[in-house]
Amino acid sequence: MIDNDLISIGLPTFNGKKYVKQAVYYLLSQSYKNIELIVSDDASNDDTFDICQKIAAKDKRVKLYLQKKNIGFTKNFNFVLNKATGKYFMWAGEDDYRHPQCLAKLHYLLAKNQKAILAVSKFNNVYKNKCYDYMKNQKISNSMPHFFYFFHYVNTRNISYFYGLYRTDILKKIGGYHTDSRPFFKSSDYVTIFRVLLQGKLAYSNSVLFFKRDTGSFTNQFKIARDLKIDRIMLKKILRFLLFPVYYLYDFYFCVKYSLSSKHRLTFKLIVISILFFGFIKYNLQYFFKLVWGGVNLIFGFIKKIIKLFYG
Repeated sequence: MIDNDLISIGLPTFNGKKYVKQAVYYLLSQSYKNIELIVSDDASNDDTFDICQKIAAKDKRVKLYLQKKNIGFTKNFNFVLNKATGKYFMWAGEDDYRHPQCLAKLHYLLAKNQKAILAVSKFNNVYKNKCYDYMKNQKISNSMPHFFYFFHYVNTRNISYFYGLYRTDILKKIGGYHTDSRPFFKSSDYVTIFRVLLQGKLAYSNSVLFFKRDTGSFTNQFKIARDLKIDRIMLKKILRFLLFPVYYLYDFYFCVKYSLSSKHRLTFKLIVISILFFGFIKYNLQYFFKLVWGGVNLIFGFIKKIIKLFYG
């Protein structure tokens, strides 16, 4: 029999009025009822807090916090983790949603497999209210050797696992959301997941239980280059894309560092570091081809504008 353990869900939010009500609805509507939903509003200047306050008044499982001043998304993510009292913990995005059976199935995976630290599932991206399988129907067995999960994770770089179900004590033990001195973003979902995997295995559900909202970063990666519609938001996305090789280097460095300082045997460490090196080369090669394709789309965009200018 599986125990009815308390699951803590941390929902950090900032100016999330567009989707936060829907996100909270899907979490409170889970078939697994023994939850606490920790919502931290990072000093929003829209109606986010009012929306959450109305929901909290109707459901005692919601614990609502309002930051007096903006502390930034990384600290807000760790804030909700530090407030967690449940045996298991899950981060939730303000614009994502989950299948009603998500918590029940992930909890079952962790409860029956004591060597597993993080339970995750297949996911779909959601773009303009349409779902699609971004990871191409990947499937994972739960009976593989520990190092296999590193190979799978490094090979796919599937950072949707960040929103899986963790053992709370382990996640707190490693310091929660990984932060460092990298430019632009001072944190890494990738390194956070990797550090958790060093503590134990991954438990995987082949059911689609998680739906990640996509703003176009994956679906229409090169659309802005073709359309030449550049604004402040798009400039930030372009800057982030141009910094990818720097992020890869930071991720590689910290993952190697944590691997070497882990309690695993030397053979295991060498295997994992070899996998990391393979992934580092692969990511940079993929980035190079994306950069070239982005340049091609930019040229097409200029040609398109010139044709339109002269021929209407």
